[in-house]
Amino acid sequence: MKKVITFLGAGTYEKIIYKYENLEIETRFVQEALSKIIGNDAIFLVALTARAYEENWKTKDPEKPGLKELFDRRKISYKELHIKDGHNDQERWEHFDQIFENIKENDEIYVDVTHSFRSTPFIIMAVINYAKFVKNVEIKGIYYGAYIPNEPVAEIVDLSIFNLFSDWTIAAEKLITIGDCRQIADLIEKTINPVLKSSKGSNVTAAATRNINRNLKNFSNALYTVRGCDISECALSLKKSLNELKKIDINELKPFEKILDKMALVVENFTGDLINDILQAVKACINFNLIQQGYTFLEENIFNFFCNALSIDICATDTRMKISRVLNYIYILRNKGEEKVKPLEKSELDIKKQMYSLLDSNIVEEMADLLVDIAHKRNDINHAGYRSTRIKASSADKFANELGRLADRFEKLIGKNKKRKMFLIFSHHLTDKQIREGAEVFNIDEYIHLPEELQKIWSNISPDTEDISNEIDPIIDWLEERTDPDDVVLVQGDFGATYKVVNYLKSKGIKAVYSTTKREAEEEATEDGKVTVKHVFSHVIFREYL
Repeated sequence: MKKVITFLGAGTYEKIIYKYENLEIETRFVQEALSKIIGNDAIFLVALTARAYEENWKTKDPEKPGLKELFDRRKISYKELHIKDGHNDQERWEHFDQIFENIKENDEIYVDVTHSFRSTPFIIMAVINYAKFVKNVEIKGIYYGAYIPNEPVAEIVDLSIFNLFSDWTIAAEKLITIGDCRQIADLIEKTINPVLKSSKGSNVTAAATRNINRNLKNFSNALYTVRGCDISECALSLKKSLNELKKIDINELKPFEKILDKMALVVENFTGDLINDILQAVKACINFNLIQQGYTFLEENIFNFFCNALSIDICATDTRMKISRVLNYIYILRNKGEEKVKPLEKSELDIKKQMYSLLDSNIVEEMADLLVDIAHKRNDINHAGYRSTRIKASSADKFANELGRLADRFEKLIGKNKKRKMFLIFSHHLTDKQIREGAEVFNIDEYIHLPEELQKIWSNISPDTEDISNEIDPIIDWLEERTDPDDVVLVQGDFGATYKVVNYLKSKGIKAVYSTTKREAEEEATEDGKVTVKHVFSHVIFREYL
């Protein structure tokens, strides 16, 4: 049901023209104008002090009928709410209760704050926020008639954005504290819908809105349901769509830019590297108090680590189970002795042999210890505490605290085994000398080229375009998703493009280098007596951009 919460003032009001969009209504009372804007099917909840009742609700002068008479003539439904002046907390609580009691489940609420006074606007915002939560009401509009004495026209201003501020704050708090993206996704769509309608959904804004809505919900679902195979892609897609949304100049979103920045922090450290991203998911679960999900992610990430190290398909269920058995075997053998451990099968022995040949033995054994510690806590949760040794509900915060410590142990272990990468943003292949120097000087383990479509862009930067941002931004986005702070990026190419990429890398604290060269002339005599000169460029050192 439509309801309009309004406050009737006690001042002397002359007839003026209230203007809203294309409507112009001549009246003494903004409430009459609002009834024509909102519709005659709305019920007005008219808050009246004793003085307002005498001065403007009742008709004192037949030439100037009161608001009650005007409503009766036009058959507008209303209810009188007799309130006090709000001089103390008791009176203010009475205002809150009286308004709240007249709001019913699923009502559509409009608010008129033209003649609200003293603490009234604060009470109104408290009531509507509480009613949104408790009674599932929808705030359709907040209006203010900008009445100025002796001025013939007053604009009616829609202040609904203040309700949006409140909704965005609550939704962002849900995302940042418990990882629930649904409300913020719906709000972004709701905020931008008018823009989409005016553009008929055909511009870049429409695509960005669809992407952000989908990606927010996908990321939230991936966390809540522990989708290890999907969480990295979901986080990167969300990261990308948030960046795209920030680049679009949408006035309706400007008030919420800081909230969008807070949202971006949730996925900031996802890079596309599986081991890192599952670890980031664990950290997110700790922040969102998704403790059971966090333990599951962390335990499975140990198997990811060994699958990655042994070049095994991470989705091979049978192999993951064998890795688990091998690690448990190693733990029992080291801590309880050979007589307590069940012998491994041949395929499991092969995996054990690979582990010790490809990885430091200390890392293998510490991972085995870690797996057992994680599994103990995870099983306590998954089996609802039906165990001889369990953590009681009164001490359940130990699960979260211990998960943080276990995640730290895992992070330190993978740090010992972490590969340092060099990203190649240039148009040539590395020479053997450059590869050797990368390993010797920077401890580079892996060299990563641009994907083919981005390599084509880098090698063919437009020479006649003043602004090359559209060409460079996809490359920067690619780096944003993949680089870690201790990586190195080799950047050489178009001067302007190089400048933009290096500036980005420096802002992120990532080392950017270029290859210095020396030129040598080689002479070659031909049979006809001619001499040809060939200039050969050779690599000297990698030099950091300063």
